This record gives sequence, structure tokens and C-alpha cells, in this order.
Amino acid sequence: MDFKINSLDANVNTPANTAFISRLTETYQKLFDYSIPELTIIEDLPAERLEKLNTAWHTKNLVLVTLDDERQIIGRVQQITPVSQVVLATYHSNVIEFVPLNRIFKVESATK
Repeated sequence: MDFKINSLDANVNTPANTAFISRLTETYQKLFDYSIPELTIIEDLPAERLEKLNTAWHTKNLVLVTLDDERQIIGRVQQITPVSQVVLATYHSNVIEFVPLNRIFKVESATK
């Protein structure tokens, strides 16, 4: 059976998929100065998370937020509410997410 998943062929090893994944990886590395050997599953301290979110809010940088359920969101911090929630506008800016601070596991900020 031949079908498409998110505009990619089901066969992962096609040249189109390889090129797409290569471009996606390149873009990701430009947005998030990421070093694969330094990947960690260690949770950020609450003060570090808040500091990174505040910095991203004031500089209007993109952030990659990893939640405690392993879901990841890329977006811009629009507001940090008094009820301990972060308001994120997703990459396309047409979806707003309200994320409780206690559900955030890790915050990574894009570099310019």
C-alpha cells in the first residue's frame, strides 16, 4: 500500500525524504545551537527554566519547550501569567498554547 504521511512517502529511504530530513536538520541546528553529544535528559532547575523563558520573552527568541509528557513545542513566549502559566505562540503564530510552568521539563532557546 502506498500512502503519504505529512507529505513524506511511507518509504523512509527515498531521495526526497532524505533531502527533506537533511534540510530540516540543518534548519533545526540553525535555530537551536544543538550538539548531539551534549544531549541530556536532565531536567532544568525551576529557576533556570524561568530565567530562560524570561530571556526569550524579552528578546523575542524562539524556544523549544519539552513538557513532562515528552511533548515538545516550538514557539515565542508571549506572556508569563500571574497564575504560573506561559503563553506560547507557536511557530506559525496562529495557535496559542497555555503551558503550566510545573509541566515544563526543559527549555532551550534559539540563538541568533
